[in-house]
Amino acid sequence: MGRPNKTITTANLFIILGIMWFACCPPAPKTRLPCAVAVREHQLRFDAPLPISPNQKVSLIQFLVAGGDRHVMGEDAVIPGAAEKYGPLLDFLVQPENVKSEKLSTGMYSKWFTEKPTYEVIDSRDEDIPAPGSVMAYCDGAFWWIFRQKDGVLVQLMVMKANPADK
Repeated sequence: MGRPNKTITTANLFIILGIMWFACCPPAPKTRLPCAVAVREHQLRFDAPLPISPNQKVSLIQFLVAGGDRHVMGEDAVIPGAAEKYGPLLDFLVQPENVKSEKLSTGMYSKWFTEKPTYEVIDSRDEDIPAPGSVMAYCDGAFWWIFRQKDGVLVQLMVMKANPADK
């Protein structure tokens, strides 16, 4: 009897390489949030204590319509539908009963914040490292909504234009 043929054919080689490729390089998840969010410079962010006042609501809508850039506020709209899209969210944030931390994880805010929050926010203005879980950042694709909480109450809101890689 003859010896069995132990050579690898080209077809078998491609099958082996394909299996190795998919085993080592799985497809990327559909949504991938950064592991940390860096706070942007002043002209690209909006800060306000919570609950926001009616005047702050108006200013925040102008900021959102300007695409998150203070330099173009009051000029042509960069995001024309921002007032309609975010107006109901800002209505919630004006009301003191809606600035409880647990409300962020309920259906009330799920229209805008569909992904899990990122808890790593790098802000060079912080003197100390924030306590774990005291800062939560949500990205809606266009903006980062960063909430600071204390004792179960949302106390500060920061909104920043998201980078294209964050979408």
